Amino acid sequence: MSLSHHTVPHGLCALACLAFLSPPAEASDTHTISNRNDFVALVAGAQLSALGVTMRIDGDGRIRGEMLGTGLSGRWHWRDDLFCRQLSWGDRRSKEECQTVTLISQTLRFTSDAGEGQSKDFWLRR
Repeated sequence: MSLSHHTVPHGLCALACLAFLSPPAEASDTHTISNRNDFVALVAGAQLSALGVTMRIDGDGRIRGEMLGTGLSGRWHWRDDLFCRQLSWGDRRSKEECQTVTLISQTLRFTSDAGEGQSKDFWLRR
């Protein structure tokens, strides 16, 4: 029986491809945002986008954008080392949620429940 390129498990090929496509973030690429001034300096003039959502977070406490084709608005403030926000879109309104904020390269990760819940990543574009 001869060996050919077809004997390599497909999963192994997929892992090898992912290793080349997704280099791990270095520790220096990750930074926790823990105060309002650093946060405002980071998001000032930037657009944040994720699947189905684009928004701007203004230094005066306003959030504006679009979620799934519907206007998005809200308010935010900083409490201790947490970003706290309340959003409205269409006829829906969220409760206030306080989140940790982490910068990973050009991505902002917001983690709910003061860092203990689910995370949502937004691409930071200037």
